[in-house]
Amino acid sequence: MTAVAPGVEGDEAAAVVLANGDVVIEHGDPGDRLGSLLEAVRLDPPYRASLRRLDGDTWAVGANRIDVVHLADDPGGEQIDAVWDGAELTVRVDGTPRLVRLPELGRDRRFGGGPWAATLIRLQGSAWEAEIHPL
Repeated sequence: MTAVAPGVEGDEAAAVVLANGDVVIEHGDPGDRLGSLLEAVRLDPPYRASLRRLDGDTWAVGANRIDVVHLADDPGGEQIDAVWDGAELTVRVDGTPRLVRLPELGRDRRFGGGPWAATLIRLQGSAWEAEIHPL
């Protein structure tokens, strides 16, 4: 889709829109001007949007839904890799093995009842983008 937004700086931007409407700018214009471009997205949040200037004030806007989990206890770091084999949870935070409990993952239906592997990337505060893979 395309959208028109005068005054947006740069030629590319990326942002995540969370379910509560918060916008996390990953790169590009840090001001509020990306909001008018994100209004063109016809997905319910949460989603990741990629924006690229076509010409002048006209932008191409693409978006994909994402899974977001909220962790009550901050494990630190920016990336969590977790594997549940049905009996034991193995967790790495920024590549380092850690003894971390992630009860939210066990309660989340997206993780199913069987073994799974997940990568979580911190978006903002307690919000993490989750890629979930059944094993």
